[in-house]
Amino acid sequence: MSQLKGWNFTLNMVFISFLIMGLLVGTTYFLTRHEVKEINQNETSNETLNESERVFDILDLEVTLGNEEIVFDWTNDRCIDHDAPDTTARAFRNFKNEIVLVSGNSPDGHFMVGNDFDSLERNCDPVIYSGDEVDAESFDNREWITSTYTFDGKTIYALVHNEYHDPIAINCLPRDTSSRNQCWYNSISSAESTDGGYNFLQEETPNHVIAFPPFECDPYFGVDFDDSRFNETTSRARPYGYFSPANIFKGPEDYYYSFIRAIPDPRGPPSQGMCLMRTKNLGESDSWRFWDETSFQGKFLNPYTNEEVPICPFIDGVGTNLRSVNYNSYLGKYIGITSGRMSNADDKSVCGTWLLVSDDLFEWSKPLLLKESAFKYSPCDDESISMDVYPTIIDHTSQSRSFDVSGQDINLYFVRQNRWTNNSLDHMDRDLVRIPIHLKKI
Repeated sequence: MSQLKGWNFTLNMVFISFLIMGLLVGTTYFLTRHEVKEINQNETSNETLNESERVFDILDLEVTLGNEEIVFDWTNDRCIDHDAPDTTARAFRNFKNEIVLVSGNSPDGHFMVGNDFDSLERNCDPVIYSGDEVDAESFDNREWITSTYTFDGKTIYALVHNEYHDPIAINCLPRDTSSRNQCWYNSISSAESTDGGYNFLQEETPNHVIAFPPFECDPYFGVDFDDSRFNETTSRARPYGYFSPANIFKGPEDYYYSFIRAIPDPRGPPSQGMCLMRTKNLGESDSWRFWDETSFQGKFLNPYTNEEVPICPFIDGVGTNLRSVNYNSYLGKYIGITSGRMSNADDKSVCGTWLLVSDDLFEWSKPLLLKESAFKYSPCDDESISMDVYPTIIDHTSQSRSFDVSGQDINLYFVRQNRWTNNSLDHMDRDLVRIPIHLKKI
């Protein structure tokens, strides 16, 4: 902010010059400014965060962050030790007018339920049980419900993040199907509840699969056996497949959309991004189609039954970890929430949670930093900063049962990992946190 103020006179002169030129040719040029303000517990700050001030080309927005609030405290609220928020929070309003908050783990997924967002409590009856099959071709392994949508509050459609960790190959972790096993093969499947979100069931495999990985599972995929560093007990393929669906939201042409993270091809240099899929029938797993760079005609094919399988291409400008998209009625645009290391206004790389906006889901604004965060990779592994992951926004007053429409006042939800150790129990020590956000067009 101080840097921009220091050049205030110069910017004003440039603006006036462009304005005069615009009037001469019948076009007016506007500069826009974005600010983030953070409210402390005892006072309101008038200072803005330097790294979050930037010039955009489509929006003029001030974002005010309120105080943090713990929604789920693992120490006090867990049902069992591995009951932790291990996915992005989603909400829906069921037919009993209850708020159901998706925030579970695998192999048993637990939700929170309450009459409103201030009375949510953990339901210790799992809503889904992972199939935990030991073969990859089943696509019925370790499962997380990551996205939900409902029209009537009784039938709930869900997208499921399905992880297969090879428990057989010697270079993996024998007899272990959990995420401790780094041999990782991922797909997206569906589940459905007909009782308001208390129990979810799936079709028989492979009919429940939405997004098959482009290749069969091979723990040695891409491993160079001639490399002097090769070790049969440690050398393994990189994680690959389709991961972590963002929320389902109603979008253009009355379709239902979701972004999914793609690490499609383990053969070449590491490459990952977000691809976009849509359907008009949430009850049909096979109806989802992805954007193939010309139209939504891309079809996910089973690599075990098809020789050639198309790969879902990436959407530019959203990073590699887009977790939340909804239509914001106040801005008249789609809002996206992503996390990771991105560039701020000064082209300085910052690790944190970011907000983007779009008119059409394809062209996105530059990212606006909401808050800094640490992550378990360099150079973001700063233990002096809290490690906040899985961000999303939910408007508590949304009229949509699925909360895919937001307004001027929203809440940023995220998971805070409290400990940095790799101890399995410490790894579960996670809290679900929310921060109120007020949007204001300037």
